Amino acid sequence: MKRPASASRAASSYLIAMVRDQEGRARFTFSPADRLSFMIRTLDAAAAWPFEAEQKALQKLATFIPRHLFELYSLTGILQK
Repeated sequence: MKRPASASRAASSYLIAMVRDQEGRARFTFSPADRLSFMIRTLDAAAAWPFEAEQKALQKLATFIPRHLFELYSLTGILQK
């Protein structure tokens, strides 16, 4: 996905969001995000994301990446390369 021209090269985090329109087509947005905005948007998403789904996703993630990376992700919320 190509970064928009308006996106600052100095930004360290980017927010990628997917929404469906009334016809069911997926649309994506890509924008730089500061840490506070990212945290607020995460809380907004949490209202629509069932806790059980998050638990299941975390269990599946743990099977795909090395243990030390999963532990780091669990502590920081950041998935290192």
